[in-house]
Amino acid sequence: MYVRQLSITNIRSIGNFEMTFGAAETAGWHVILGSNGAGKSSVVRSLALVLAGPKEAAALRQNWSTWAKSGTTDGSIKLQLEVGADDIFTGTGRRTKTVSAELGLVPVESTVGPRFDLVAPTKAAQRSLWGTNSGWFSASFGPFRRFTGGDQAFDRLFYSNPRLAPHLSAFGEDVALTEGLRWLRDLRVRELEQSAEEGALLGRLVEFLNNSRLLPHGATIVEVRSEKVIVLDANGAKVAVEQLSDGYRSVLSMIFEILRQMTRSYGATRIMGALNIRNGAVELPGVVAIDEVDAHLHPSWQRDIGPWFTRCFPLVQFVVTTHSPIICRNATTVWRLATPGSDEQSGRVDGIALNRLIHGSILDAYGTEFFGRDVSRSEDSKLMVQELAQLNRRALRSKLEPAERSRLNELRDTLPTVASNVSSD
Repeated sequence: MYVRQLSITNIRSIGNFEMTFGAAETAGWHVILGSNGAGKSSVVRSLALVLAGPKEAAALRQNWSTWAKSGTTDGSIKLQLEVGADDIFTGTGRRTKTVSAELGLVPVESTVGPRFDLVAPTKAAQRSLWGTNSGWFSASFGPFRRFTGGDQAFDRLFYSNPRLAPHLSAFGEDVALTEGLRWLRDLRVRELEQSAEEGALLGRLVEFLNNSRLLPHGATIVEVRSEKVIVLDANGAKVAVEQLSDGYRSVLSMIFEILRQMTRSYGATRIMGALNIRNGAVELPGVVAIDEVDAHLHPSWQRDIGPWFTRCFPLVQFVVTTHSPIICRNATTVWRLATPGSDEQSGRVDGIALNRLIHGSILDAYGTEFFGRDVSRSEDSKLMVQELAQLNRRALRSKLEPAERSRLNELRDTLPTVASNVSSD
């Protein structure tokens, strides 16, 4: 399945935001930009909520009053999906090419201030997205992605609420992605027991991960034991994945969970058939939302993470938020949320601004002001630029003193992107 349209109205800080995807641009890397407080996390959570459905969402024990935009009583999240061949409908009735799902906030009487309940105005998605049959793969991840350190109270939800489980970490920092690691270790046990399907899956998954060159500096997964997963790092040391750096853990925990949830949605046999080891790809569709995808990642990994995801999951629709212009370089589409308190309009980025984000340098991207105004240089740097300009003009009119010439050369070396090539004899 793919998202064809997502519409959010009066949810948290968002007044109105809509994303619409053409038929040829669903799978790919869709980037959302916005300042702190603009609502990037709210977009990811809203998408996660409507994908999970109202019945599953009840297990989150959210105070839905905090979801309503201040001063409003009509918050809603609307979703239109394109149905895939692997998405199976529940019960009787005809199969449709698209599915609509909607959640709304409804005021309820209260003596302690405004209160809201989360409801589904229609039951259109009960047989499909919110049903119990296979397919309908989706997952969402918050900015806190790690293997350990979560609240154990959430662990049971991975089993009791299968539609909600892939989206749990999007709703708070108390959720650890422990299940993906446990799943790999369980596959090792199945392998030792010579279980036909799941036992054979582990080796192919490890081969896929290593062939895909996900980990930087040539690091590879060398062993999966019943008690831990071991990585051979760039220095030749064997390290348990829990002991890796934040960047490694952030990415690996997410990848393991995506693969686990794909297996749950499609089944081990379907995953085995969709694993293209030679190309390092899993050829199955779905929707994955990632909040602050750049968190803990070195700039070189920020550059590579989008191409890696879209190469290794070529049929998946990724919706990601970021504060980094580097993440935009592989974008299929880019969206921006209005700065809080401004008269800007949220929506799709196109034209020259889009070209700057995808094809320009980092300074070109910062020049779009989607990352804030006047952020490309410090105040000291601006003074140095002014000094450089003054010395360049002086060099055109007269011969510089040795100290001035030395300072001019120093400034040109320090500020190469603004340095003039003017020379004086």
